[in-house]
Amino acid sequence: MRSALLGTLLGALFALPFVWRGVCVLPPPPPKPPAPPPPRPAPLPPPPKPLPAVPPKPPVPPAPPKPVVKPKPVVVPKPPAPKPPPPKPLPPKPVSKPEPLPLDKWRQHDTSFLDGCWNRRTHMVTHDVDTGEASAVGSWRLCFNTRGQTGTETLIWKNGGICQGPLKTHFEGNILVIDAGFCPAKVGDRNFLPAQFRCTRLDAQHASCPSVNKEDGSPIHFPGGHDPVEGLFERISGPHLKGR
Repeated sequence: MRSALLGTLLGALFALPFVWRGVCVLPPPPPKPPAPPPPRPAPLPPPPKPLPAVPPKPPVPPAPPKPVVKPKPVVVPKPPAPKPPPPKPLPPKPVSKPEPLPLDKWRQHDTSFLDGCWNRRTHMVTHDVDTGEASAVGSWRLCFNTRGQTGTETLIWKNGGICQGPLKTHFEGNILVIDAGFCPAKVGDRNFLPAQFRCTRLDAQHASCPSVNKEDGSPIHFPGGHDPVEGLFERISGPHLKGR
């Protein structure tokens, strides 16, 4: 039985190629269709329009040559000339000051030169007519108006007493007469009796004015003295002294 089966298998194997050949043979493939024609080339773009002609630029003129700057010569400054010495100051011109006692007005009997105040410089003392007691005077001043015809006499004693009285002036020849009225006390109880000063011009600055009794014109003496009391007066203020 095994041999019969084996023979069957071998016979089947032997017949298999022939069956494969009859069953598995394929027909020949059909012919390939013809290849499509090649595509047409794309049309070329139109040629570009020519650009407008650009006019040629004008030629640039050559730059002018730069000027040659010559170096400035070095100037050495000359030393300054020495300054001349300053001129010597001129001596001041003498200033003519108005005279306190101008001779021409004195001779013309013009009392306007008395304008201002005058101080007595000598015999600065008074005496009591009853007791003869002496009292020192600190200031004895005569002040006149602009015409010099009237004024005020002021005595200030060193003990503090003050009196003040009127003045009147006139000329008798070349003698300036100053009438001093009663000088009543302003401070304290000391008065000064009326008197008269008869003044003689000594120079442009000073006048000597002896005192006399106003009632009878007799010279006034110190108690026990023989010479009349002489007062030397000097100007201390007035138009000629302004600006000093």
